[in-house]
Amino acid sequence: QTSSISALGKIGLVTEQIVDCLLWAVRYEESPGVRAEACHTLKALNVKTEEVAEVLQDRFLVESHPLVRE
Repeated sequence: QTSSISALGKIGLVTEQIVDCLLWAVRYEESPGVRAEACHTLKALNVKTEEVAEVLQDRFLVESHPLVRE
């Protein structure tokens, strides 16, 4: 799963559906590696919306896994 998410960041294509999927992964995915990769991919895609900022802030506040907090 992480390699698929990483590939999205490398392709550079940004659509509403891709952003929605990445935000879902940041919020709800059980795997810390997938949550972390979704965060990195949002950054790599340079997605700067109010919703993305809020989700990332919320995740940072509640995240306990060090991989995701990086």
